[in-house]
Amino acid sequence: MGINAHINLDLGIAAVETIRTGQIQDIHKDFDAINTILGALTYEVIHDINRISPLLSLIGKHSGNTESLLVQFSIGNARDGAWVFAEELSQRTGADYAACIAHRDKDIGTLAGSLVKSGGFIRFTIWVIHLFELKNPGKIIQILYTARKKYMKAAELKVQPVTS
Repeated sequence: MGINAHINLDLGIAAVETIRTGQIQDIHKDFDAINTILGALTYEVIHDINRISPLLSLIGKHSGNTESLLVQFSIGNARDGAWVFAEELSQRTGADYAACIAHRDKDIGTLAGSLVKSGGFIRFTIWVIHLFELKNPGKIIQILYTARKKYMKAAELKVQPVTS
């Protein structure tokens, strides 16, 4: 749910706030470059997520896709939606700007609510996944911290500065 809100709401706002002077299109290449980096790291991230939640891949398999394709598709779609939101938000000012954010926040909250309230086999699958997830916060943080260092090193090697 946190990633959902972060990508679908916060990312669009951050993109607009980044370009206080200039046009939103000035950072589109950079935004897309980050999508490429995230896509390249997806398999590594899934490996680390599976260490924390070994049965999370059941959701991907239940949907008829491999978990990596599901995650890449979901993140890609969410980031595309964030860009569209950023383009819309960049055209707003004052109360209209705040209203646009409030409307998007409500829509993303509704989306999250529908995910939480899913029923049937998906609900059962989520319950089973939860049973086998790592519950020790210290161990989870250790896994994520180790992974973060690895991804930062990989990103440093892969990123070429994008010039607009």
